[in-house]
Amino acid sequence: MALTGSLMLLACLSYSTIIYNDPILQIHFPSQTLIPTFKPAFWINLGSGVLTVLIATVILILEKVIPLKMAAFFNIQDDLFFEVFLIASVIVTQKYNSL
Repeated sequence: MALTGSLMLLACLSYSTIIYNDPILQIHFPSQTLIPTFKPAFWINLGSGVLTVLIATVILILEKVIPLKMAAFFNIQDDLFFEVFLIASVIVTQKYNSL
């Protein structure tokens, strides 16, 4: 997800370098000339790229901070992951019951 957002931002960066290039890029057709400018599609792509990178960053941070809740939220059922969780909960329960 972060890669997708980064590529969207890279596309916006490369497009903006074309627009601010000196001399201005002009594509000539027989009937008219095409001059690239910032249109709504550019701003939508830029906003989507920034939002995608922010969401990916939040998900990665939450994955490091609360991995069990994230696994439950995304319904990830990795057998090894839950086996380790089960063993840890049994150990904690045994220590609690022995007190």
